[in-house]
Amino acid sequence: MSGPTRRVFLGAAAAGLAVGPRRARALRGRGRRPNIVFINLDQAHWGTLGVHGERWVKTPNIDRLAVAGTDFHLSFASDPACSPSRAAWMTGRPGSENGVMLNGLRLREGLPDIGAWLRERAGYESCHVGKWHILGRPVNRAFEVLHEGSLLGEHGDLATALSAVGWLRNRKPGQPFLLMVGLLNPHDTCHWLGMARDREEVPDPGLAREEVTPLPENMRVPRVEPALVKRIKRGWGMRQKWRGWQWRSFLWAYQRQVEMADGVVGLLLDAIAEHPEADNTVVILSGDHGDQLGRQGLTGKSVLYEDAARVPLVLSWPGQWAEGAVDQRRLVSGLDLAPTLCELAGVPPMPGARGLSLVPLVDGRGGIWRSHLVLECSVEGRAVRTPDLKWITYRDDPVEQLFDLSRDPLETHDLGQEPAFEATRAELRRLLDEHAARLEPAPVARLSFDEAMAARTAPALRFDEEG
Repeated sequence: MSGPTRRVFLGAAAAGLAVGPRRARALRGRGRRPNIVFINLDQAHWGTLGVHGERWVKTPNIDRLAVAGTDFHLSFASDPACSPSRAAWMTGRPGSENGVMLNGLRLREGLPDIGAWLRERAGYESCHVGKWHILGRPVNRAFEVLHEGSLLGEHGDLATALSAVGWLRNRKPGQPFLLMVGLLNPHDTCHWLGMARDREEVPDPGLAREEVTPLPENMRVPRVEPALVKRIKRGWGMRQKWRGWQWRSFLWAYQRQVEMADGVVGLLLDAIAEHPEADNTVVILSGDHGDQLGRQGLTGKSVLYEDAARVPLVLSWPGQWAEGAVDQRRLVSGLDLAPTLCELAGVPPMPGARGLSLVPLVDGRGGIWRSHLVLECSVEGRAVRTPDLKWITYRDDPVEQLFDLSRDPLETHDLGQEPAFEATRAELRRLLDEHAARLEPAPVARLSFDEAMAARTAPALRFDEEG
């Protein structure tokens, strides 16, 4: 396989235009600004949904939302960690520009956020409920706060959902609204891992083998990895010694946390459907990052493998956009949320926003889409993702990784050191250099990972279990 050219990349992007089982119904000139509800999950692995083929988890509510809209299969966090991903949602700019490159780093002053932007320019009532997790930008500066949530999804997500439901049921129609709902689960997996961190004894769910998910095929992949990834693995403690049943216990607990999140999503969807302006309400559901779930021998996030970086994303507006559509080729990013909301509200994009509006992909217009995405991670990490390839590099680390995901979706065969793929790596590096030249980097982007960790203002946390 020789190095792909720009024409090859653009051809791959254009090939993704004919997706979904039904043609979009484009009803333009509607005259009313739509209401927008953005439901976000924390640490939701793209594959652990029934609509994506998972048979060990029941997610009827997220599944019904996907059936009512467009389900994007190649959706990625701008940076697979909580605060960096959320800051990108709010500003439309990556952590290297907005300053949030790790949990605990503060948002750069002077950047607008989507809550205030829609309120000031389109008269939206901007409300937030649940998890925020963006230091340096108080949530009540951007939004009216209904309920702040809690540190445990099992105990707090229901209160978050009920706060949103009560607000929807008691609100009088008229002024358009943006409602952001931050659910915490399945993030409770971090607390589960914290309790098991230094113990060989892991809670046993007491289930028969046929009731518990099998271990992932790509759990043990011998390879040379970047130093920062190896460092994450060294911080695992007893998990390095876990046997199969202990891993299955962890996976079983994570799956139940996904089901908890799905239950409260159902409450929200029911309330939206009952709202007097349901026919003028856009619903978006996504996750801030995924979870490795044992793949590549890792749990958690903050790495650039698919399981941490890829996230669910569904957009639905029944009667206006396609229903039951599945987009399997176009690359979308958390950076696309803010431009999408701006187009829906009929206001200009925020200055410097790096994403693209997804509205043309769901309302029937289509068109040529981006050829690649650049992902960030742990200050020093970058990945260039095309529809078929992913190249990963860490600053000043000689170990590069390259995966042909069209043939190797589990990322088991690293082509990063193979001479035959030198031209491919060079082309992807060129795309990364072009991307970097367009950015306005925050001071933190020049730091090393260790320097950025030392600059954090949040309490110190273990790297692999950060919020």
